[in-house]
Amino acid sequence: MPLTKIKFTYLRTIDHRRSRPRLIKEPLRKHLSRPRNIFYGWWIAIISASVDSLKHGTFNKGFTSYIIPLRNELGFSVAAISFAEMLGRMEGGLQGPLMGWATDRFGPRVILMFGGITPGLGFILLSFTQNYLYFICVFVGLLSLGFRAGYNNATMPAINQWFRRHRGLAMGLAGMGTAIGGTTIAPLMGFLVLSAGWRPAAFISGVIIISVVIPVSFLIRRDPESMGLRPDGDPIPDDEINISEVIVDDSKKKAFEGHGAAILHAGEPDFMASEAMRTPTFWMLVLAVGMRNTVHSGTTFLMVPLSVWFLMGSGRSEDGAQPIAVAFVGVMSFSLLIMTPIVGWMGDRWSKKKLSSVCMIGGACL
Repeated sequence: MPLTKIKFTYLRTIDHRRSRPRLIKEPLRKHLSRPRNIFYGWWIAIISASVDSLKHGTFNKGFTSYIIPLRNELGFSVAAISFAEMLGRMEGGLQGPLMGWATDRFGPRVILMFGGITPGLGFILLSFTQNYLYFICVFVGLLSLGFRAGYNNATMPAINQWFRRHRGLAMGLAGMGTAIGGTTIAPLMGFLVLSAGWRPAAFISGVIIISVVIPVSFLIRRDPESMGLRPDGDPIPDDEINISEVIVDDSKKKAFEGHGAAILHAGEPDFMASEAMRTPTFWMLVLAVGMRNTVHSGTTFLMVPLSVWFLMGSGRSEDGAQPIAVAFVGVMSFSLLIMTPIVGWMGDRWSKKKLSSVCMIGGACL
């Protein structure tokens, strides 16, 4: 098998500060084009916020607008529709460990692409719903699976790899997608449901998701080392790798260049999954997040029906109450636009355990 010699140019001068080898960067520059002076990790965070805004705007905070039209046209009770959400939540809990393994195995790009195809197709097929069994299959098998497996499972691990010191701020920036989606996309889709009908709204949602998420998934990178970079954009230390040339065969050349020649660095302490699962802290965190999501997700999914029920008690008709309820979804999400980046910024400067406790207690009080 023919061999290809890949040479890395070293820059050696008397000044030690300028003696850093141009290891890995030189081959990668031929294949990568990225904006100068902006660390690529911030683009990962922006991509995460963008796709998350679609997820929350069309599904997490947007599907509540479909419930009353589905009930009125197809005769599904609110309890029956909520049962589909319950099955989806159970499915999400079961597939969590599997998708974590899949993200490690195939990388965030593949997982995010899965998150674009599956729910996009799910919304398109939802527009053809005629019976409850079909609705359950589409909602649980495509919508719930795709949204809960293919978004945060792809973007959050990537951000976790791209940042160390600024991880809280980066995750706060990515988390703004929740607020943007709830504040803008969810009300827009809700008014589209009320004006054009839930079937056209579902079809349009599916087309938009496929058209946006699949292309941006190609911009996701697993970690900074895959681009010859360091977390937070830090410079590569002189003593990190000391190789002047590497010989690989042609079949491995592309993989070699694409993964940054396996840069080795001594980062912050890390845990293997099996090690983390043997600690009580891990299970306390799982329990806390699970209890929080149990309440939050239930009220979010039923936000429009609950608001309509409340408004009808004050004398409004159902048709008159629905636009107000849809707008209320956006109002409830607006505060997150301000709080999410602030909390992320605080997470880089204060104890994350204390900050998490304060936020959860505050949420419970509200």
